Formats: sequence, structure tokens, C-alpha cells
Amino acid sequence: MNKNKKFYLAKTKIQPNTFIGGVSASINTAALVASKLGISASRIKAFSVIGSDIQFAVTGGSYVIPNSAFQSSTITYYNDVSGLCTSVGSSGFRYCTFQYCTFPAVTKIGQHGFGNVTFLSDVTFPAWNDVGSNEHCFFGAKFTNFYAPAMVNLNKVGNSQVFNSCQVTGEMVLANLAVIGSSVSTNSSTFSSMTGGGILRVPVSLLTVNGGYPDPDLEGVGNSVEVDYIGYVSDSSYNFELRFTTPSYNRKTIASVLNLNNAVVLNFQIVGEYVRFKLYKSTFQLNSSNFSANTNIKEFNDIDSKCTRFGYRNFRTASNLTKLIANGVTEIVDECIYGCNNLSTLNLNGLKTISGSYNAITSNVLTSVSFPVLTNVTITGSVIGCAVLANVYIPMLTVMNTNAGGTFITNNNQCANGVAITISSGAQTSNGGGVDADLQALITNKSAVVTYV
Repeated sequence: MNKNKKFYLAKTKIQPNTFIGGVSASINTAALVASKLGISASRIKAFSVIGSDIQFAVTGGSYVIPNSAFQSSTITYYNDVSGLCTSVGSSGFRYCTFQYCTFPAVTKIGQHGFGNVTFLSDVTFPAWNDVGSNEHCFFGAKFTNFYAPAMVNLNKVGNSQVFNSCQVTGEMVLANLAVIGSSVSTNSSTFSSMTGGGILRVPVSLLTVNGGYPDPDLEGVGNSVEVDYIGYVSDSSYNFELRFTTPSYNRKTIASVLNLNNAVVLNFQIVGEYVRFKLYKSTFQLNSSNFSANTNIKEFNDIDSKCTRFGYRNFRTASNLTKLIANGVTEIVDECIYGCNNLSTLNLNGLKTISGSYNAITSNVLTSVSFPVLTNVTITGSVIGCAVLANVYIPMLTVMNTNAGGTFITNNNQCANGVAITISSGAQTSNGGGVDADLQALITNKSAVVTYV
């Protein structure tokens, strides 16, 4: 045996584990990239420049992207092959455009960390589970497809806005999300004003987390993006039914016309002329002109009485509307059912107040109205005008119109002769001890038959 034989250990060549595109004009030395990453230059090995790109090895363990490190830079990609980057600081990549990026170990993203970033390809943050102390992580970002399977809680400070104003053209999947904002009953603007026509996919548990209704943050998404509940099995049950001559709506467009978000519209279905869906919302209001001049709508049936108010010109001149059932509505205003000439069925059993400056209801074929809890009429115009109106049931009303410039029935004349009116006994003395003035005019002009209750 040769005891003098010498052995040499081969030196292992360090391989790059980090690749950054489009930055070599400003970051062209190991010292410069170390400064960008906030680490010692001695940790950067195997640094090289390849065209406009750089590659190198980070040694000595993990690191974080410092605040504003690459903000508004020319970066085109970032590939952290070994998963050494664990956090992205505030505005770390804000206003950048990525052809692609790979951050397998990033768990925390600071305020605007990827704010206003354009991602040109699918992006996954497999370990991201912390939105930092300031949130707004992806505010205004643009995605095709986005995946964050480890994200459970998007809330830290109460006004998260993590994905506020984002654009999603494909899908955003948050498959294990359990908490969105500071409260399940308020909107923290996490997803507000999203655009792009894509789909936001979240667990089905968020559909009923707010006392049986969706987290309000999902309602804030807007109807450009569709909300999909992972695990929800659609069926044919419904509590809202609309009928159209041509039912050319989808889940998002029908939500929009009702001043709702598609996050609360489930089981959407078209059956013949009927659009049916299940509304996961306790109450809502129609704002203004929702179906104004819409000659397509024929019936409106709020089966579970979810709508509580009809606003300005909601159904004005919806000339083919024949049936309107909304027994949860407590108030109607200006011209909301004006010019509905074919309306023959009107059920507003919860109506308490009629107000505004113009006539509320007109029809050519409506023969009967029943407002069993109506107590307040203050409208400059009139409540209703219909030449064939034969029955009026207003048992709790003592003054037919408290506005001196208005009437209950148009001109105290637009109704059938001999119209039957059931009204509160208080109407006998509500006019300074005498019969209500409108009521007396109807008795005189139309031979109204009055029953006091």
C-alpha cells in the first residue's frame, strides 16, 4: 500500500438558483444585486449577465425582497428556483410587468407588494398565507389566472383591499379561504371594483357565513367578475322569478339590473320565458330606472319578499308588464310604476309609504289595488290612475294624500264609476272634522261606495 498517495477533494461548482429578467442595465454586478436584495455581497455567487437578464446563486439561507426594491423597474421575470425568498416588502414589485414569476416559498406580501403589477402568464403563490400589516398586496394588479392555495385569512387591519381594483380575465382561485375582512357583516373592500370578465372561486362556506348569506366582500366584487362557490351544487329551487318576452340575461346581467352582485344570485336558470334564481340576501332595494322603458319584461315576482323599496321610475313605461308581486316593498316613489298600461296584477301588501313629485302608478287594465298597511301618502301627483279601477283597499289610511297639491286617484276621476273604497274610519273626520277631501271628491265625481273600517 502506498502511504504517500495524495487525495484531492473536487470543488463543487455553485449553480445559479435565481434568475431575473430585464434588469442588467441597472443591476450588473454581484454587489448591486446584493444591495437590491438587502443581503451581503458575500452571499451572491456565480453571478453572470446574459443579455438583459442576470442569474446568480443566493447562499447562506433565506432572504426577503426589501421595500420598493424593484418598484417601477424594467424587470420581466423573477425565478426563485430554490425557494429562498420568503417575503416581499411594501411596493417590492409595484408597477412592474412580469412575463412570469416563481416564488415557491413566499409566505408574506406587504402593502402593494405586487400592487398594479401586470402578470402576463398564470401565477401561483403556493405558500402565501400572510397579507402583512398594511395589506393592499395586489391592489390594481392584472391577472390571467391566479392561485393561492395556502391563503386562509385575508384580513389583518380591517380594510384589506388585497385584490381591490384587480383585473382577472381567467380565474382567481382561493380554495381554502376562510376569512376575508374584519367582519362577516361588513365589506372591507377586499375584492371591490374587480374587472376583466373572469371568475373568482372561493369555498362554499363563504356563501352562508353572514347569517346564512354571503360575506359582503363578495358582493363588492362587481358584476364584471363572476363569483363561484367551490363545492356548491346548483339545483332548480328559486325564490325570485322574472318573465320576459325574450329572456336574454345571464347570472351577472340579471344581478346588475336588480342593483345586486352575482355573488348572491344562485341556481340561475331560464325556463321558457322565465328567469329564475335563488337570492341569497336578506333585503335589497331597486334604485332607479331598473326596468324603465323595458318592453321585454312581463312579470316580476319577488317570492320571498326580499325587495323593500321601489325607487324613481323603476318600471316606468314597461308597457308589457302584466304582473308585479313584491310584498316586501314598504315604499314607492316617483313614477315607479307609471305607464305600465298592461299591468293587471299588483301585489304590494307591505306598502306603507308613497312619496315623490309625480304620479306613482298608472295602468289601463288594473281593476283592483290592495295596500293593507299603507299609512302615509305624500305625493305631489297622484298614487294611481286607471279608468277601470273598481276596488281600492286601504284600511289603515286616514288621509288619502297629505300633499295639498296631490290626490290619491288622478284628478279624483281616473277610476271606474261606483269604485268601492275600503278605508280607515279616521278618514271620516281627517279633514278638519269632515270627510277626507279626496274621498269626498270621489264620492261626488265617481259615486264611490265607501266602507269605513
